[in-house]
Amino acid sequence: MSRRYLVDMHWYEKMRRYMGVNAKFQPIFSILAGDPNLYPGPIDNSPLFDNGNLRKYMLENLHYNSVPAEAWDVLLKLFGMEEGQSPVARKVSCLYCGLR
Repeated sequence: MSRRYLVDMHWYEKMRRYMGVNAKFQPIFSILAGDPNLYPGPIDNSPLFDNGNLRKYMLENLHYNSVPAEAWDVLLKLFGMEEGQSPVARKVSCLYCGLR
């Protein structure tokens, strides 16, 4: 089992534009990459919550993206997190691991 962290998709997309990477985190040519006006600010997962509870019926890649712990650590170091928010971690298992 591994741990993945949920990141609000709106913030995630702003971060990708700022960093100049595509969905697979491969560099793309973007004249805007690194533009301070595009800086996404701290990680903000507030749209994932409703009255303090994680919203129901959310879809990955529409409402949120899940990132591995290693990527989360980098994002947290680079951008920080909105004050008062906590990381949203989930344990995941691979259904097809070991099958070839």
